[in-house]
This record gives sequence, C-alpha cells and structure tokens, in this order.
Amino acid sequence: KPAAAFQVFDTCSGKSPRIADLSTNAVGNVNQWTWILDGLVISNDKQPLLTNLSKGLHQLKLVVKSVYDCGSDTAINFFKINPPPAVNIIASDGCLNEPISFTGLQLDNTATITQWNWSFGDGDTSHQQNPVHTYSKAANMNVILTASENGCTSADIVKIIKVAFADVTAMNDTIALAGIPFKIGNSFISNSAGAPSFLWWPAIGLDNPDIMMPTASLQNDITYVVTASIVEGCTDKDTVNIKVFKGSAIYVPTGFTPNGDGLNDKLRPLYVGIKRLDYFKVYNRWGHLVFSTNNLKDAWDGRLNGTIQPAGTFVWMLKAENVIGKIYEIKGTTTIVR
Repeated sequence: KPAAAFQVFDTCSGKSPRIADLSTNAVGNVNQWTWILDGLVISNDKQPLLTNLSKGLHQLKLVVKSVYDCGSDTAINFFKINPPPAVNIIASDGCLNEPISFTGLQLDNTATITQWNWSFGDGDTSHQQNPVHTYSKAANMNVILTASENGCTSADIVKIIKVAFADVTAMNDTIALAGIPFKIGNSFISNSAGAPSFLWWPAIGLDNPDIMMPTASLQNDITYVVTASIVEGCTDKDTVNIKVFKGSAIYVPTGFTPNGDGLNDKLRPLYVGIKRLDYFKVYNRWGHLVFSTNNLKDAWDGRLNGTIQPAGTFVWMLKAENVIGKIYEIKGTTTIVR
C-alpha cells in the first residue's frame, strides 16, 4: 500500500499555503489524492489550491491510492494563516522646510512588527516606526505606510499631508513725509486654506498693526517687521526701512542693473511729496529718446522698443510739481551696469 506524506507551510491571510506532496509507493504509482481540510474533502488534485482561508490554525489531511486501488493511511499536518499587521498613520499638516513628525501606530496585538516602510510622497522613504521628515516642496503629499511581520505585509495605509507655506514681502524701503499718512504695502502668497494674520512691530505710528496694509504717520525714521501667520502654523517675516523726510524731494538712482534678477532691474525715480509728473525722459549718448513717461509709477526697464540697451551712461530730464505747488526741473545721468 502507498505511503501518504506531504508538507504544508504557514502563510499570510489572502495567500494560498504552499503544499509539497511527498507520497510514495513501492509497487505502482500513486494516482489518486484526497485532500481533507478541517474535516471536509476539498480537492482530488495532486497539487490543491487552498483559497479564502480564515485566519488561524488549520488541519490538512491526505489519503492516496495507487494504480492498484490500494489506499494509504491518513497523513495529517497543521498550518497557520497569519493575519497581516494592522497599522495606522498619525501625522498632522506641516510647514515647508520644517520637520514633520510621523507615528506608525500598531492597531492589533497579535503581530510583532519587524519592518516599517514609509513613503513620504516626495521620493524619500524611511524604515523607522516614528520618523521625522522635512519637505522642500509645498504641496499635498500622499504618505504611504506598510508594516511587515513574518513575511506578512499590511495593506497600504494612505494619509494626505498638506505641506503649507507662508511668504510675505514688505514694500521696498521708502521715504515718507513727516506727519503725512501713507499705506505700508506688502505682498503675500500661501497655499493655506484659511485667512492669514499679520502683525507689524513696532506699532509706533500705525493705525492698526494687525492688518495686512496699515496706515502710518511718522515723525522719525523707523524699521518695521511684518510677520504673517497661517492656520497651519507656518510664519514668515520681512522688514521695511522708512526714512522720514521733512519736505519734498526727488531722487533718481545713478545706476541700475536690468539683468532680470529682481534686484534694481528698473530705473525708477523716488518721489517724495510730489503730486504731479509732467515728464521723465531718458536719452542715450547720441541724444535719442529711449524712454518717456508722465506717470509717477512708471519705470524704465533698460529697453527701447523691446531691445536691450547697451551698458553705458544715459541722460535723464524731469519736470514735476510737489504737494504745495513747487516746480522741479532737474536733470542728471544714470548708468546701465551689466
């Protein structure tokens, strides 16, 4: 009579256990197999496929017959379907370029997790249970966590983390008239879902230090620091220096660098106490007009009809009127530096 024998190996939930048939017969081949799982006949194949098995311990039996219809004794083995670890992510939204803490939380008490696998959504990974990660890009990040124990891996746990930022830029340093109210402007960008808050310090001379663009009335030079905050806890700061001029004046820079780096790219006169501009004109070395405006806010970008002008000295002429009717007619030179 044949001898039934087999091996069966533990596996993870959702997977079929591996089975190796080791049955033998001294006379004639084995040609019939009867597999019995937990008391029920489930297959007559030599290599059965066991699916949809519940977690826990299972009993598997095998009886074989030879070509001569001789039956074996029953071979019995046990195997276990191990549950995958159950985990979750604990993390809060954070700020650009600031550390964000992540916690891998085990929800079950049946597994001893041996491997944690984090993907932070920006290409970086970690195998720590509780890593700390800093993002260099502000966006919504899909953070994925899996955990493994005895070869069993949890389902992907996904959490969207918002990486927020706040960017405030105060107005350029300026000159103000003593006792004349003016707005202190700034620009602000963020990906926050909530409204930002602002704080100007010191509050000297301001009508309200807690708004984006307060009105200032000054008697002395001062430096203000503006701090912008968003609901995600991110902050940013910038400063503006204000020089108080007790009278009217016009300042035209003696040079500028129109190279597109965002610094000193345009020739813009600074008007203090000026209410009207009749003209501001710029001529090249041959006396050709390259720029003209009567708008106090306009500036020359160093181009003529879209063509970049060469480095060198240019002559400017200006006529304007201040707030009390004084007429300015002045001229001078400026230099394009490249």
